[in-house]
Amino acid sequence: MQIALSNPEWNVPFQFFILQTSGRNMKSAYYKQAQKGFTLIELMIVVAIIGILAAIAIPAYQDYVAKSKVAAAYADIAGGKTGYELAVVEGTASDAAGYMTKSGLAASTGNCSAIDVVAPSAVGAATAAVITCTIRNPGRAGPSSTIALHRSGTGQYSCVTTAVAEEKYRPAGCTTAASQPSANP
Repeated sequence: MQIALSNPEWNVPFQFFILQTSGRNMKSAYYKQAQKGFTLIELMIVVAIIGILAAIAIPAYQDYVAKSKVAAAYADIAGGKTGYELAVVEGTASDAAGYMTKSGLAASTGNCSAIDVVAPSAVGAATAAVITCTIRNPGRAGPSSTIALHRSGTGQYSCVTTAVAEEKYRPAGCTTAASQPSANP
């Protein structure tokens, strides 16, 4: 079989573009032309781009997870503040177990491996932790991280974290234990 390939713009005699092929060669030539795909370099470029994006995204995601863990732990104990304060004002609890019951908090949650509640300090005394959550699986926030609600003798509450690695993991308005006034003046 002869196939003529010509183009008037080439200005070349027609005889130079005659392709001699048999039926079998014609089939393989067709399949070779039909096979299209990505070259190795194109695939390597795509893999490199994905690697760069992963190198940026994974640490950012881990930071987000750590911050979310600390914020979720704070949310778990913040709900107990109302019941706790009510027990203080009404005088309906006298020990840690009583305040734990009145606060309505469980001993642990999905975000807190342990929640500790203590009786309030005397009026006018320095700020002390009354509800403390030990954060479950804190990740980048730091091992043995805790978040606590401190109550002053005048009834003012503040959020305090301990062992949280960096400020970016703390919820807004929370401070570190080092920046709190000491219980012993």
